[in-house]
Amino acid sequence: MKKAIAVLVAAGLLLGVGFGCGGDSGSAMDADVKPAMDIQDDAEKYDPYQIECPVCGQKPIKADLYSEADGRRIYFDREECVSKFEENPQQYLDEYQKRRMEQQGQGSHVKPGAGKK
Repeated sequence: MKKAIAVLVAAGLLLGVGFGCGGDSGSAMDADVKPAMDIQDDAEKYDPYQIECPVCGQKPIKADLYSEADGRRIYFDREECVSKFEENPQQYLDEYQKRRMEQQGQGSHVKPGAGKK
């Protein structure tokens, strides 16, 4: 019985890794998450505080997976996301900006005292 449960758990983990865009966005990955401003490639960043893929929202972004948006570099977590983005950049930029606004409303990446008078 224990062996069967272990096999099911292992199969579930393997299937979970194979599907979806990007990796796990859980706290184990947070140690690898760095903002775009930490990527040393001498490119102007679309969003220096970018930490997630603009297509799927997964983390971390990778320095070697990028595209240009409005003359600035934006980063991705997987090659498939770069391809999707390049098919319809404005759609994904709009969605990314919407997510960023929602995050800022929840206090993510907001400077202390921002919005106070």
